[in-house]
Amino acid sequence: MEVGWLSVWLWIKAWVWLGIHPGSWLALALLLMQVMGLSRYERKWFATRLTPPVPLAVRTWMLGGVLGVGLSICLLWGEWQIRTADLGWIWACTCILALVRARWACIAYSAGLVILLQGCLTLVPMTGFPLSLQPYVQSLSEVQAVDWLWIVANAHLGEWLLIRLDGSQGAYPVRVKGETSQVTPALRFHKVWPFPLVLGFMPVPLCLGFGCLNYAKPLEQEQRLASTMTLLYALALAGLTSLAEFWTGGIWVAAGFAIAGHEAIAVWNHLRVKKLSPYYVSDGHGIKVIAVIPHSPAASMGIKPGDVIHRVNGKSVPTMAALLQVTEKAAFCKVEVLDEHEDRHIMQKALYEDDPRHLGIIGASCFGTAIQRVPVIRSGATTSQ
Repeated sequence: MEVGWLSVWLWIKAWVWLGIHPGSWLALALLLMQVMGLSRYERKWFATRLTPPVPLAVRTWMLGGVLGVGLSICLLWGEWQIRTADLGWIWACTCILALVRARWACIAYSAGLVILLQGCLTLVPMTGFPLSLQPYVQSLSEVQAVDWLWIVANAHLGEWLLIRLDGSQGAYPVRVKGETSQVTPALRFHKVWPFPLVLGFMPVPLCLGFGCLNYAKPLEQEQRLASTMTLLYALALAGLTSLAEFWTGGIWVAAGFAIAGHEAIAVWNHLRVKKLSPYYVSDGHGIKVIAVIPHSPAASMGIKPGDVIHRVNGKSVPTMAALLQVTEKAAFCKVEVLDEHEDRHIMQKALYEDDPRHLGIIGASCFGTAIQRVPVIRSGATTSQ
């Protein structure tokens, strides 16, 4: 009985240490940098915030924490050999990779890189390194590669749920320039989740990163597809890690897949963008909604990204200019909306003096003309993990 209570106390103590662990603060810093970057982007291009930053940061942090606790409980009876030095290597790689690309802050890249570096060490004898570097080389050679591969696989099972629950929060409009130089609107997802774990009695603060371009499907469908791809990645990595338990060379295969599999999803998304027709393009009979400003008339009426506004006050609005012309002096708006399932809805609201005449929507002009004041990215810059 005393042993059981001691284990509970040690587990709780590990969570207390996790709260003050430098890795936890680094993960929080990466989240805040991502949220503040999104806020600056929205203010620059839309002169307002499309996503309130504080609720977004709190929601992201809490969801990552809750799922981290849940996964820690599921892994409570595993035998983990994680050292403090291992976390030092993981977080050093995480910080370096995050400076190159935010989504590379994900544990998949840092753990895969550390294990591959460990494999490279086997090609050089210890005496081949300067004396000043030998303690670091010895520390790197002692990283428990198989344990970290299992951590990556299990963490991405958590990321699968995070994308399904939270992946589209904070999606922002961009314009995609394809191979034919045609510019079309899209939505980009980009999230960083702090993901705290306690394995055994060792605090293991991690970070998960995700990015995806919503170009050819409704928002919810793209979110489900991205989460499914993450689940398949996690299962494939788990299979390769199981192989590594019996075959030494399997460790390097699994570590390579941890990185290459992540990037393969991005390449697949890039190729898919080239082949599919854009979704956020108006049909010439109405305005396709790309985003909705919070607390605006459109938000209060329930208009969502992907909806098409066909008529306002009985008049056709094929462009944003036509919408502004109808609402310029109107005190009331009656909006005919076609949702993503092609069901028609009639929405109405009184317009007050301080209400925006565009109703708070960011819309695509007809026939693929790009939405105003949004930067252009090339389709090759798209990411999907």
